[in-house]
Amino acid sequence: MREALAACRAGDTLVVTRLDRLARSLPDARAIADDLTTRQISLSLGGSVKGKQPKLSRKQEAHLVSLVHSVIRYRKRALTRAFNVSPQ
Repeated sequence: MREALAACRAGDTLVVTRLDRLARSLPDARAIADDLTTRQISLSLGGSVKGKQPKLSRKQEAHLVSLVHSVIRYRKRALTRAFNVSPQ
């Protein structure tokens, strides 16, 4: 991700297929979104740059990141219980 962010220039669109690929935490997502905004780089979540895509506000993106991470934590706990192993 660092390389992708470094390669982006003003006017580019960063395409991220899933929110959990953008950031690992809400503060990270907010920092990345602020950096992209400052550098005048667009963000496309869950798709491609073809066609018009609805734009999400930073608050909506942050909520989605939080939701994705909650789902990941839930699935990890479920797998841990199912296979009776300790979490890493």
